[in-house]
Amino acid sequence: MPRIPLYNQGQGPTQRLATGQLSQRADVGAFTAPGRALAQFGQQAAQIAFNFGMAERRKQDEDAIETNKIAFRQASEDFRKNNKTDNYEEFKDKYSAWQQGWIQNNTKNFSSRRKRLVVNAINPIAGVENLQGQNEAFRLSEANGTQAMNDTLKKNINIIASFPIESPEHQTALKENADIHRRNTTLGRNLLYSPEGEKLEIANKTFKN
Repeated sequence: MPRIPLYNQGQGPTQRLATGQLSQRADVGAFTAPGRALAQFGQQAAQIAFNFGMAERRKQDEDAIETNKIAFRQASEDFRKNNKTDNYEEFKDKYSAWQQGWIQNNTKNFSSRRKRLVVNAINPIAGVENLQGQNEAFRLSEANGTQAMNDTLKKNINIIASFPIESPEHQTALKENADIHRRNTTLGRNLLYSPEGEKLEIANKTFKN
C-alpha cells in the first residue's frame, strides 16, 4: 500500500498509510436501472394489450349494433306487412310485445352492456316502425269501414226500391242509409252515393222494378 509523506507534525517528514477512498463508490442506481426499465416495459406492454382489447371490444360492439339494426328493420317491415289489425291501438300493443320478443331472442348471448347498446340503437327504429304501423292500421280501418258502409248502402238501395214504402224492410233500410250519411258528415269517407245520389239511384231502380 502506498505511503504518504507527512509534514507539519513537528518531527520532520514521516509517512502514513493512505486510508482515503482510492476508487469511485459504486452507484446503487446502476444495479436497479435494469429492473426499473423492465417494469416500465411490462407496464407499457400491458397498456398496449389493454388498448388492443378495448379496440377489439368496440369493434365487436359496432358489428353487433349494425348487424342487429339491419335485421331488426327487416323483421319489423315484415311484421307490418303481415299485420291484419285495423285498430291502431291494438297494433301498438302487438308491436311492443313483438319488439320485446325479438330483442329477447336475438340478444340472449350478449353481455348486459352489449345488449343495452343494441337496444339503444334499435329503439329509434322501433319508434318509427310502430308509428308507421299504427298509421297503416288506421288506413286499413278506414278502408274496411268505407267498404262496409258502401256495401250497406247498395244492399239497402235494392231493398228500398223493391219493397213498399210502408213495409218494415223499406223503413229499416231507409233508416240505416240515413244513419250512414249522418255519420259520414264527421268521418268524411268516400262513399259511392251522396244522399241526393242515393235518391236518384232508388228512383231509377224503382222504375225498373
